[in-house]
Amino acid sequence: MAHDLEVDGIYYNKTGENTLGVTYGPALYNTYKGDIVIPQNVTVDGVNYVVNAVDDKAFQLCVRLTGVKLPATITRIGDEGFSRCTQLTHITLPEAVTMVGDSAFYACMRLQEIVIPDAVTSIGREAFFNCGDLTDVVLGSGLQELKTMAFGCTTVSMIESITCRAAVPPVMEAADCFFATVYSDATLTVPAASLSAYQQTDWWNLFLNVEGYNDVLLGDVDGDGALTVGDLADLIDMILAGNDSVAYNPVADCDQDGIVGIGDVAELIDTLLKS
Repeated sequence: MAHDLEVDGIYYNKTGENTLGVTYGPALYNTYKGDIVIPQNVTVDGVNYVVNAVDDKAFQLCVRLTGVKLPATITRIGDEGFSRCTQLTHITLPEAVTMVGDSAFYACMRLQEIVIPDAVTSIGREAFFNCGDLTDVVLGSGLQELKTMAFGCTTVSMIESITCRAAVPPVMEAADCFFATVYSDATLTVPAASLSAYQQTDWWNLFLNVEGYNDVLLGDVDGDGALTVGDLADLIDMILAGNDSVAYNPVADCDQDGIVGIGDVAELIDTLLKS
């Protein structure tokens, strides 16, 4: 069997004395389906384990999997971790993740947006290859390298928007890190102070539409340079109006999870009370 433990329908391998990685069940394919939640801690025979990884091939070819909620303790997405999950539409990578392995989301054809956490330094080979519905990509500030065909495609790519928060342009192994039409059709947004560096770096200099953004005060929704109850009111109005579908809004995304929602309201309230 591929796994060491099974608890509540989730399979695990031991990655350390008190840590576990999520893995597949008795059969390699189709272990999981629907929307699932991976717990942060698992207790077995009186021993408490922390779940800290998605192991290689853990969700590979789970063609009925639609969504996964990962705990904040996850630090690694292994090679082919979600490869060929053709019905996967949504997943949020925890801020503790430092690496996204080769082919991690290969052919996740219904995935529409992805936010790479700031702690990630490397995105593996073909990590998001053939994610045909992917339209919005946010790359974290700590990213140092994109391996070959990381966001490549064999026929067509729908990527419209790429935000890269890294002050130093990450190294691309080759021009095929993105599909050819992405360079001509998508908008690349980078820190304003690094705009020139991106325009002079292989292969970022292939992007025809490049914009710079300045650092923003998180929660300053009304743009007056201060955090007030007016910002809170505007944020609530934004969410009620349905604008929370925006892939990444650097002002309204107060909790920095890549989504504008009720969590940002709670974060802004907490900030206002502390001030």
